[in-house]
Amino acid sequence: MDAIEKVLSIEFLCGDQSGPHYHDIFVPSLFFQQYNLLQCHSQFTLDFNQLVKADIIHFQRQYAPESFIVMQQLQRMGKPCIFLCDDNVWEIPEGNPARGTYQQADIINRYQIIMAQANAVTTSTPHLVELCTQFNPKVYLFRNLVDPRIADMAAPGRDNPREIRVGWTGTPHHHDDIQLVDSACLKLLYKYPHIKLVFIGYCPPSMYTKYPEGRYEYYNFVPVDAWYPAFANLDIDIGLVPLTDHPFNWSKTCRKFQEYSILHTPTVASPVGNYNNLPPEVLVRIPGNTEEDWIKGISYLIENPNVRTELGQRAFDYIMTTHDINRFIGERAAVYYKVYQDVTKTKIKLPEMVQEFITSL
Repeated sequence: MDAIEKVLSIEFLCGDQSGPHYHDIFVPSLFFQQYNLLQCHSQFTLDFNQLVKADIIHFQRQYAPESFIVMQQLQRMGKPCIFLCDDNVWEIPEGNPARGTYQQADIINRYQIIMAQANAVTTSTPHLVELCTQFNPKVYLFRNLVDPRIADMAAPGRDNPREIRVGWTGTPHHHDDIQLVDSACLKLLYKYPHIKLVFIGYCPPSMYTKYPEGRYEYYNFVPVDAWYPAFANLDIDIGLVPLTDHPFNWSKTCRKFQEYSILHTPTVASPVGNYNNLPPEVLVRIPGNTEEDWIKGISYLIENPNVRTELGQRAFDYIMTTHDINRFIGERAAVYYKVYQDVTKTKIKLPEMVQEFITSL
């Protein structure tokens, strides 16, 4: 059979408009269409008439009973259905707000059933691949993709050029993680009078109420589509990634490192999960998670401005080599073309940006 010329259309059935939706669906969709690799549309309300128009349907954070029924109906119509697993829902720490949802037996069971029913699963880390393979043998690893245009977002000028800004980003889902640096941050404020702590998204009052007046900034989260301009405007000099050594964090990508690095900001990170797989020359990976480890790691960058600059540049170069969306968007599109061809038995003339990746799948 001769290959047909066809640009596949994909419908994303989304569970929410959180960070994972923005990074895994919204931004890639823009580049799929920019390079004419896929035609993309997203929905949040389960519009079946819209779903049937697409060649492929990608389910994100779907665990309602009707999602399983809809997937079956679509598959009977010959539509390939893919399930997106973007978190370790089986091992959520106590105190994490998501635990109350996913640890309910009926919800986690439906999540697994829908995953097993899908023609394929996409996920973001090797640990999640291992977990998902228990329910579906066809699991594809999507690397994080970074838009290099973020590097051009200018930060405002500073009133105090000597100030060194040490920052962290996160939500209440990371409460236990940020607590790891609580005592270290307090001691660093007194050790270095020219540093300021900067938090965006979340910081427990038990932390910031102890800080001297004028020595910290705390900002609420902004809508996800305004995230990168707001993040760039924080003008952080040192980015922190504290992580508790928990299976939930073993499943996390290095997204925070990538966000700091695209702005040439050096990272100090816990030796946990995928942060252990980063080259040692692109970050300060502390040996443990003790107060002393954090003080030493952050102090090293505070006291060595040249190291900050060099490390930020190496980190930027690294993610441009390994996560540039312009370079790797074809790799992600290749998964959709492979699943479509495998399910429908239709041979398609592949876009050039897809051809170089599909043979490795």
